[in-house]
Amino acid sequence: MKTLSLLGLNLLFLMGTTGALASVDQKFIRSAFQRANSVIGSRVTDHTLIDHRGEPLNLREFRGRPLVVSFIYTECVNTCAGITMAIERALKEAPPEVREKTVVLSVGFDTERDTPERLAEYGGPFMRRFSNWFFATASAHTIKRFTDQTGFWFRKRPDGGFDHLNMVTIIDDEGRVYRHIYGVEFDAEELLSPLRAIINRTDAPGQPAEGEGLFDMIKLLCYSYDEATGTYRPDYTFLMSVGMWILVQAVGVAFVVYLFKGRRDDARRNRG
Repeated sequence: MKTLSLLGLNLLFLMGTTGALASVDQKFIRSAFQRANSVIGSRVTDHTLIDHRGEPLNLREFRGRPLVVSFIYTECVNTCAGITMAIERALKEAPPEVREKTVVLSVGFDTERDTPERLAEYGGPFMRRFSNWFFATASAHTIKRFTDQTGFWFRKRPDGGFDHLNMVTIIDDEGRVYRHIYGVEFDAEELLSPLRAIINRTDAPGQPAEGEGLFDMIKLLCYSYDEATGTYRPDYTFLMSVGMWILVQAVGVAFVVYLFKGRRDDARRNRG
């Protein structure tokens, strides 16, 4: 853990000295990340949403079951679609018990354009394949309260699109924020493991382990918004910076080992 703490401090320094994100300042991303993690364990109150049919949908209907929440906007055909498909891939690998007991809720936060009709078109293929998947939106006030309680951050850009955290939130059967999964893509087990823990009651919500939090933040910062294409892409500049930092640290460690070994060999010769 001490090693991870040192690694974390050095990486945070590195993040602060590179221009990795084109549209959102890294310091702000770190703050949003910390804010998201701060709500883990807190309870999400009931909210009334509007589903893809234009019908009211209350969160309390899902109490007693694990709930996977992703905030999307339907104009986002890259990042949001990538996250949605990552959820679907995980569900395909889920055992029947997990698939049957889990509810997935994709919430359109663009209250001007995410109409029930748009959500029905966007979410139709997913809802046809998984009966416990719902697509919904809500008033701006409800979206604000819901995102605040789950730690999700988004901001409208001048071009009409949005900057937002790439994040999926798992809410447990008692309505508490259980875990966040960060990044555009993730392994199925990252989603299925906490769902099994909730269903089998083998764990309680809590802050991520030190190493997990660090690597989650790296996943967030490894994607940047490309103004030219309107998509999120791997930030190769940041990745190269991290690679160079790792190389420098490895050389430093090797040098220390070399010095220590040399001194030990000298001491043996002197004793001899």
